[in-house]
This record gives sequence, C-alpha cells and structure tokens, in this order.
Amino acid sequence: MTHVPDPLPDPFIFAFLRVAYVCSQKVPRLEEIPPGGPEELNSLHLSVERTQEVARKPHWVVMKNLDVPGYSSILYPEEFAGPIAFLRLLLLLSERGLLSQVPSWSAVPSCNDDAAGPDAKKPTLSQLKQITSPPVIRKFVSTSLKRVRELREVRGRREVQEGKFSDARWSYACASELSATISAFLESPQAATELKSTFVDDAKKELVLCLGNAAEMSIREKEYLEGLKFASAAVAIGATCTGITETVVAKNKNRYETALSAAH
Repeated sequence: MTHVPDPLPDPFIFAFLRVAYVCSQKVPRLEEIPPGGPEELNSLHLSVERTQEVARKPHWVVMKNLDVPGYSSILYPEEFAGPIAFLRLLLLLSERGLLSQVPSWSAVPSCNDDAAGPDAKKPTLSQLKQITSPPVIRKFVSTSLKRVRELREVRGRREVQEGKFSDARWSYACASELSATISAFLESPQAATELKSTFVDDAKKELVLCLGNAAEMSIREKEYLEGLKFASAAVAIGATCTGITETVVAKNKNRYETALSAAH
C-alpha cells in the first residue's frame, strides 16, 4: 500500500490511517481470554487470526518439494503489521507537508474521484486530529519501540534457545522492519524535533541489532543470500549509528563475510 509506484491520493491515506491505528492495539493472548461460552470461542478465533504470521515459499516450490531459498509471502502478526502500516502512512503525510496542517483543518480533505472507494470508512475530522496529535504519535513511537525490544530480547532469544532458528529469523526480521519504519518516520520532514532527539538513536540501534540477529539465523539455516542481505544492511547502518559497540560491529562484519563466502 505504501510502496506502490504511483503516488497514493491523500484521501486514500486518510481512509486507511485510522484502520492502521486501530490494528496497532495490543492483541490479547490466548491465555488472557476469560472462559465463558460463545464469547470465548469468538475471542479465541479472533486472537488466532490477529496473531497469525506467515512465511511461505512459492506454491510450485512446495508442490514439487524443492529446496529453493526465499519466500513469496511474508505476513507479520497484526500488532507489528499495524504499527508498520500506520507509521508508513504518517511518513507519507509528513513528506507531503500535510502532517503539520491537520490541526488547522475544518474538514477532512477529499477529491472528486473518491480514490479511497465508496465503501471505505473514512475517519472523522476529530479522529484524524486525535491520531495525528503529537502526544499520541509520541506514545505510539514509544510503544512500538518497546514491542521491538520485546520481540528481540524475549521471543527471539527464546526461539534461539529452543533451536528454532527459522522462527527466530522472522522474529528478528519483523523487529527490523518495524524499527526501520520508526527511524524513517522520525527522520521525515515534519516529525517533531523532540521525537527525533528522544527516539531515533534507540530505533537505529535496535535496527542494527535485529538485522545482525536475522543475518545470524539465516546463516545457521544455510539461507546465505538472505543472510547476506541482512548482514550488509546491518554493517551499513551500524557504521553511522551511535550506541553500537565494536563487538556488534565486528560480529556483523564477520556475518557479512561468512554469508558472502558461502553464497558464492
């Protein structure tokens, strides 16, 4: 949605901004669902749906049982996909100079072709002002960074300890994408200076750590091309990132050399 070649019309962004925001709320875990009749079953189905993640190889690869690297589709759980989408949409608004204009609007802008579609549930002006307000964005960025750290330090580490290197790779990849999106938004033209000074260094540090870990898991799974992509990004970003230790820099350079050698 945010990477299509043709520019998205503004009303399209407004229509999906609130959807992405709502889909960024914390998802109840199965063990948190209270027991009790049909409501329990509905909650269970919703929880499974919202926490589902997919990393699938092309259909023809699966059908022929071929050992081919790479995936045709990767879907992250909603509590990570939601923030990624929301921050990307905020980034588009910032790049277009619209983010700072929202507080002065008396109506949500529209266009003649209604690009978002006649059935799209568009946000009200008050909803749009609320979810783009500086306090809400600050809290959103802070919460998203906490999710990145938890994914890296808790879930990813547990998967590594259990020998689930493929699962750990996609946990680190997911954390990498969210931290990269946070960094991109914080460095956009209309992101608040206070936001950038508070969070951008932490977001970049998490990005380097997660990319390096994703590279390591790829190498352990013998997915060397994937490992090379992750490691090269970790090395490049780490070179300009404060807070990254020499140990981490050396590890990522070693991962890059290992993946490069094995890939050829």
